[in-house]
Amino acid sequence: MWPYDGPMDYSWHRNDNNELFFGDGNGWRPIERARSLSVGDCFTRHDLWRAWHSIYTLHRPQPSIWIRELQRGNIDVLVALILGHLPSLTKLVLGFGYLHHAQFIPAIFRHKLMERFIQTKEPYLKSLKTVELALDTPQYAVSYWSDLDLLRPFFFVSTIEKFHAGLVEPWLFAWPGTRPICPSMTTLVLCRSGIEEDTLNQILSATPALKHLTYDHQRNTDWTYELPEPANAYQIRCWRLNVALSQVKKTLQTLAIRIKFYAHEHQLGVPDVYNYDGPSGVAGRLTILKDMPQLQRLEIPWEVLFGWDIAIPTSWSDSLPPSLQEICLRDDSCIVAGYEWIEDVTFDRAVQLLDCYPESFMKLKRVDLAHVFDYNYRMGRLNKHDERLRAMFNSEGIGFDSILEQEGLE
Repeated sequence: MWPYDGPMDYSWHRNDNNELFFGDGNGWRPIERARSLSVGDCFTRHDLWRAWHSIYTLHRPQPSIWIRELQRGNIDVLVALILGHLPSLTKLVLGFGYLHHAQFIPAIFRHKLMERFIQTKEPYLKSLKTVELALDTPQYAVSYWSDLDLLRPFFFVSTIEKFHAGLVEPWLFAWPGTRPICPSMTTLVLCRSGIEEDTLNQILSATPALKHLTYDHQRNTDWTYELPEPANAYQIRCWRLNVALSQVKKTLQTLAIRIKFYAHEHQLGVPDVYNYDGPSGVAGRLTILKDMPQLQRLEIPWEVLFGWDIAIPTSWSDSLPPSLQEICLRDDSCIVAGYEWIEDVTFDRAVQLLDCYPESFMKLKRVDLAHVFDYNYRMGRLNKHDERLRAMFNSEGIGFDSILEQEGLE
């Protein structure tokens, strides 16, 4: 908080790297400076002494930097110091503002969680059950990055049951030293995530008891620019997804996969994804689902389940386990050129699912179709066959709904 003497007017702008700056009449400053505290006005001398003592007792390198930033009013330092003295914390929720370009909060978690565990095998946060990081990220994670120092340490806390995070792809992902095992984690939600299949594999290797997984994936395509080599660099590679999901195939009960393609200039409405003439958005198809004996609920794009090419015959019974109770089929790639999972095609496939019932899917209770409408491209619509499908599924005692999701609204 700034010292406040009355109404103040602020303006905002983004630079060429899409980084947000604010201005208050004293020039433009990075957005993280907006999260500052006037230490001189808010802290007594005794408060400052306690804060300095806290910094030195952390045994962190370069304590002078911590003290300098504390005097400057850096909120990240204060939050890090507080978190460093809460060993009985049961739930941690940090917004996007505390993660983007954060320096001290990652340092405290790396020290308190990961380094301490590696050295002593004793976890710091012995009561922590739920972690939520950056769930308020922008709709499209353009020019934003995630510090994996804020991700990896939590997998060294054996008590965590639910982990929700918004993450974009790091340059390199590797566990430091011995790979951790998080035996209590049953729910993992990666929302608006740019991490690719190999990184997902690394993460799932540490969650042997996982029951509920959401992989809400954004793939940056740069559709408006010259394609890099190889030409399929932007594809979702389902064989890599198969490898990643094999880590949890025996325990998974709920799986939600959502795919969104976007370009750097998406928010400016520049790219014309629908007229893009390059490789298909998805390579191969997901085949690991059949080997998930506990899977009950599935949310998945048509093209990930059956492959991009509608002409390749694939049966429902060869793709899904008999344990399935609910399925939601999505048209996430409907704005991409060459996408054919629409109208008559999806109707015919849905009828084939009914033909397999109840012999192959006797536990099936509900089927939903999720249609994505993107306002930036004016693409996406409800299927003209939805009402016919509703009547057909309902006649078999199976619930059915058609959902229109609105994208592209900031």
